[in-house]
Amino acid sequence: MSTAFLQSTLFRLYPNQSQERLFRRTLGCCRFIYNFYLDFKLKEHKRYLDWIKSEVAPFSWKTRPTESELKRSYTWLSNPDSTALQQSRIDLETAFQRFFNGHSHRPRFHRKGRKESFRCVLRVEVDRHASSLRIGKNGWIKARGSFHKVAGKIKSITVRLIAGKWYASVLQEIESQLYYTPAAHKYEIVGVDVGITHPLTLAANSSYKHVGHVTQASLKRKELKRKRYQRQLARKQKGSNNQKNARLKVSRAYHNERNTRKDFVEKTSHLLTSLFRIVVFEDLSIRGMSKKGKRKQGLNRELLRMGFSSLVQRCQTKALQRGGQVILVNPRHTSQICSDCGHKDKSSRKSQAIFQCVSCGFQLNADLNAARNILQRGMLQ
Repeated sequence: MSTAFLQSTLFRLYPNQSQERLFRRTLGCCRFIYNFYLDFKLKEHKRYLDWIKSEVAPFSWKTRPTESELKRSYTWLSNPDSTALQQSRIDLETAFQRFFNGHSHRPRFHRKGRKESFRCVLRVEVDRHASSLRIGKNGWIKARGSFHKVAGKIKSITVRLIAGKWYASVLQEIESQLYYTPAAHKYEIVGVDVGITHPLTLAANSSYKHVGHVTQASLKRKELKRKRYQRQLARKQKGSNNQKNARLKVSRAYHNERNTRKDFVEKTSHLLTSLFRIVVFEDLSIRGMSKKGKRKQGLNRELLRMGFSSLVQRCQTKALQRGGQVILVNPRHTSQICSDCGHKDKSSRKSQAIFQCVSCGFQLNADLNAARNILQRGMLQ
């Protein structure tokens, strides 16, 4: 019996004026449904807490109104696709489950302009020849993307408004024979070190390579541009059209940064998992490192800027699909140990760029020395 996997594919949407109006109405209705049920739950919980203090009469929970009852009270809820409203309520229930399990904070009210998305699960199709998607009640919409990647059963389509542009994420269920595409790896193993001067250093046996300088410089330029837009936004009058335009410029700048980072992550993970059967990373806790304040502040900034966590996750996914493996090793003292003799001494790290062993005199680029240590640890596992 074959195993099914879930895989998503992103498309850029080009709706006409009437379709875009329906999209925006759907966003508003889904936001209303989410906030209505959240308000209902919070009020019921408060009523229960008040009853515990008094215990005057037996407590009974009020019945939650259904979507059909809400549509009779608010007729404009009948405009969007019904499954989008149902999925909004399901999202709230999932958020509460994650909160009770300790995986996230308590659900908060959705406001306009933040996380603008809705999901349809019925009447969803993909037409490769016409380059269009059918999204429930919204009908067929022109799109651009990798239509050839949609080869399984479509489970849902999520529509998002990001920086004034519409996108659709198609979630499909594909069989294992389509999910696994074993690659003919050219090399066996590689160690990957992340640094400040060199974003990524790849060490494989006697060869090495520095990766990511172009993306690092591009992200720094775009970060400065985005911060300039943020300063301009802070000076605008609240509620004015100038503020709306400035906010849109900031949103587009953020989106541009994310696209650049995602492009680097996808191309680098493809390179690593296609060439090497085993990829070795340091098992770094990005969240824990970010909480340490000024300690290793420069490295923390580069880890976040280059999307190190996303790179590891994408490598794990692609390595599984291509018959490879990702190994996470202990990062302790990888920058202080000599990769030639194994002597550990923090004074061997002469500078950010140079490593010179105080025991044997071995000298090497500091990032390359750390990458070789990571490689050696990976070969021992």
